[in-house]
Amino acid sequence: MAKDWIQYVNKEGELTEGKEIALERTECLALYELMVTCRVFEHKATVLQRQGFLGTYASGLGQEAAQVGSASVLQKNDWLFPYGRDLGAAIVAGIPIDSVFLWLMGHQERWLTPSDIHVHVVPPAVEVASQIPHAVGVAWSTKLRREPQISLCYFGDGATSKGDFHEAVNMAAVFQVPVVFFCENNQWAISTPFARQTAVESIADKASAYGLPSFRIDGNDVLAVYQTVKDVTEKMRETYQPVLIEAVTYRLDAHTTADDPRRYRTDDEVDRWRQLDPLIRAKSYLIRYHQWSESEDDALINKIRKRVDDAWQRANDKPPSRLASVFHHVFYSQTTDLKQQESEVQQDG
Repeated sequence: MAKDWIQYVNKEGELTEGKEIALERTECLALYELMVTCRVFEHKATVLQRQGFLGTYASGLGQEAAQVGSASVLQKNDWLFPYGRDLGAAIVAGIPIDSVFLWLMGHQERWLTPSDIHVHVVPPAVEVASQIPHAVGVAWSTKLRREPQISLCYFGDGATSKGDFHEAVNMAAVFQVPVVFFCENNQWAISTPFARQTAVESIADKASAYGLPSFRIDGNDVLAVYQTVKDVTEKMRETYQPVLIEAVTYRLDAHTTADDPRRYRTDDEVDRWRQLDPLIRAKSYLIRYHQWSESEDDALINKIRKRVDDAWQRANDKPPSRLASVFHHVFYSQTTDLKQQESEVQQDG
């Protein structure tokens, strides 16, 4: 049986019956601005890939509420473990947009963490589910040091079919380490639909087999995501109890820029989910409850477009990477073999 559904704002932008929002107008606007930033970034990255500036790109279009609502809760020295579709969450946590572009370009200065960033953001995992055991290991070390930090680990519905997921969740439950397992169930793992991914009605149902509490939330409702993750992490900092959260959302774009989703899903299905677009919902809520206007919205979008364009310009203006840079940041300390290989490359010019 599927878990209870958590929703604060419906698709029309109205408060769900019995729900109250504790956030002020400025706080709601801050979440919305981050969502718009993620959306503008997704569009820009896709265009740049089509123009040949970036490699294959996995867009997070449609998943902005899930990423913004969850990452916005993180506090000083918390850990964020994104997967390849979660660049928006990394931006929310403080990674500069130009640094994210550099990562997509494979540049040697990619993913540099600013000195003033307060969250530890691990570079995105491209290999499906590989980041989940890492999050558990970091959380275990946090508990051993008796520190209040938590690890927020992102993954998709497809990752729950990998052994890494099951081993990591089981270990977290046994050792009671502070991890939020945050599944963005976007309904498709490349061309595999959710109904072919698992026999249970929801990913959240899997948690009971490991002895974990779980929550199933409307992943297109940024306020539901924010409040649920906030409540969970506040308790987790004291108890170290791991939790599984399923954010039900939808991948509006292709799996990657190398994919043609028209081969396996219908336009009608995509159109139905476009009606649930998280940005439209958040904007409608602001208009209804916080006197947000179309002119303010246009000005915000234009401001963010310039911010993203400027970030791309800074990234693209960087001099090319040195070939020898590929031998660094592979291990914590450079191995003897890597030093020798780097020396050979330098000698060859």
